[in-house]
Amino acid sequence: SDQKAERQQENLLLQLIVAAAFGMQVMLLYLVQLYPLYAGGDFDSQQVRNMQYLVWALATPVMFVGGLSFLKGAWRALWAGTATMDTLVALGTLSAYSYSVYVTLVGGGEAYFDSVAMITTFVMLGRYLEKIGGAQARKDIRHLLELQPRHAWRRTEGEWQEVEAKALVRGDEIMIKPGERVPVDSEVIEGEAAVDEALLTGESMPVDKGLGESVYAGTMVADSALI
Repeated sequence: SDQKAERQQENLLLQLIVAAAFGMQVMLLYLVQLYPLYAGGDFDSQQVRNMQYLVWALATPVMFVGGLSFLKGAWRALWAGTATMDTLVALGTLSAYSYSVYVTLVGGGEAYFDSVAMITTFVMLGRYLEKIGGAQARKDIRHLLELQPRHAWRRTEGEWQEVEAKALVRGDEIMIKPGERVPVDSEVIEGEAAVDEALLTGESMPVDKGLGESVYAGTMVADSALI
């Protein structure tokens, strides 16, 4: 449903914001403090230990709030006895997080909370962009379906009668008047007209249609009637 999709999109956005906000702080501390210290061979001074505890605190919401969606996905896959992309991402980030926690507690090594923050943020950014792209595609499809008219003019025993478009069958003769949209994919058997196909093809200029040519549902007949 649309409401469920919107809630999922909102949740992904919230997770992305958390991952990005805390992740940027983690990366800043690494760039300014930890990388230079590690490069100098300092892995166990009090300054390094304090910084590791600080980035641990900042990386925890990145991991367990920002990465909640792929953690849940990995858990569901585990219970189903299978593996998915969520499994791989969760395994990688949790491994880096767990090892970094261990190093932070015992000292004497390099913590990789920066990797946890970067991977989680980039994965969530990609997931959010994928979600909004899918939502836009669904909106476009619904918009196209709404453009298809519900009624059509069908020739019945020599007279034009208005009927529901869904009642049309192959072989029916229909008339599309100027300014009306084509109710179903059809072939022109009489008349010539310019047809606006912009919503299907993106082409801004109307296309001339005549005898034997196809017209498509949702396109608009511009200047004269077609049979």
